[in-house]
Amino acid sequence: LFLVPLDDLGEWYRYHQLFAEVLQYRLRRSQPALLPVLHRRAAAWFAEQGDMPDAIRHALLATDYAGAAVLIDQLWPLLWNQGAIATLFNWMQVLPAASEQDEALWGRPNLYVSYAWGLALTGQIERAEALRFQVASILQRADADAVQSPVHMTLLGRVAALRAMVAARHGNTVAAVLKAKQALALIPVDAMSRNDAFYTLGLARQQEGALDEALLAYATAAKSGEATNDSFQAIAAHYHAGRVLTAQGHLHRAAATYQQILPMATQSRKQLPIVGLAHIGYGEILYQWNDLAAAVRQVDTGLALNP
Repeated sequence: LFLVPLDDLGEWYRYHQLFAEVLQYRLRRSQPALLPVLHRRAAAWFAEQGDMPDAIRHALLATDYAGAAVLIDQLWPLLWNQGAIATLFNWMQVLPAASEQDEALWGRPNLYVSYAWGLALTGQIERAEALRFQVASILQRADADAVQSPVHMTLLGRVAALRAMVAARHGNTVAAVLKAKQALALIPVDAMSRNDAFYTLGLARQQEGALDEALLAYATAAKSGEATNDSFQAIAAHYHAGRVLTAQGHLHRAAATYQQILPMATQSRKQLPIVGLAHIGYGEILYQWNDLAAAVRQVDTGLALNP
């Protein structure tokens, strides 16, 4: 009567929602101190079962912010590539700003670099810059042994690449190129994060009008993104390459580049805003070719993905 089956095998059940609410209400009234303990147990159990979203939810409810940060950091690349950006941002907004030195960034600077990148890529430049500054100040306080580690060098490189992207967005191409090259010098050659550096180098070169160099950087970022399964970065690099080719008048090459993006997004079920921009870019080319009906379809699809 009070159980609801969750599968066809009769192995998984949950309490009926109303019954569960009654039990939770009684627990809050009778043993409120037990709630964090139970949430921690639930978080550990869900993590063991591989159900990371529920593990994170219970860790946050238990105010185990350090534990939640570890789980979010592990899950970030997968959800980011799936386009679950709102979910990631919602979790990060629940994590309070840590005040104690030993709790700075909840011990996960890599997570906060990823968050800063996410903010920048979604147009929240000022918040990204503030967070980047906070991360950089933490990294500067690392001990001598940590500074030489590949992990630390990669983090410094990702921060430099983010500075390059922000500088490019502000039209400061000299600083953008400098920081992008610094990022490439810092990030180990076998690290996935080099995608970020090549992508920002492409942005910087595009901003300064060095379009052939921008294309080379975007091609490297796209190839690296595909090789490391960083499909978000690969799609973004292909999109910007398409814009450069359009500006150069290479419409057939630009159209082919946009057409590369669309099956990538479809096969991986990624409905990202930047895919919408690719549809719009392709629609612009079809308009120039006077294929008006197809152009309208592409632009409508793009606007639906990137309102």
